[in-house]
Formats: sequence, C-alpha cells, structure tokens
Amino acid sequence: IGYCQATPSGKEVEVGFAIHPDHQGRGCGSFMVREMLENVRMLYHGCVVMLKVKKDNRRAQRLYEKVGFVEKERMSDGKVVYEMP
Repeated sequence: IGYCQATPSGKEVEVGFAIHPDHQGRGCGSFMVREMLENVRMLYHGCVVMLKVKKDNRRAQRLYEKVGFVEKERMSDGKVVYEMP
C-alpha cells in the first residue's frame, strides 16, 4: 500500500510517506501519517518533527496541513519544508 520512515538527527526527526497510486484517496495516507506521528512522538519525545514535499504535490500538502503540519520554508530545489509545531 505504501511506506513511511522516520530519520532522527539531533533534535529533529524527518518523516517521509508514500502511498501507491491505487490506494490514494481512500484514507490510507491520513491513517498512516497519524499513526506514524503518534509513534514518533512516543519514541522521540521533545524532538521537532519535519518533512519535505515537492512543491507541486498539493494533495500531500493538504494532508500534512490537515494533520497539523505548517509550512516552514520553500527550498531552491523545489521542495517545501513542513514542521509540526
């Protein structure tokens, strides 16, 4: 269906997600992101959770904003950095 990953580095944890196109639009992404965030918060308590997404991936950006991520920065390589406050 997809995958998720968490990569800790100092006081930050970068997370990443991908859902196979056949399973998009069915709530799988929302479920995966919420479950991942719950686990990251337990394992890396006090760390800043962040992620990067391509600027043209509005579907993913809407999902991340819906679960509480806020845009932090737009990078020159075309990615948008989001952070969980």
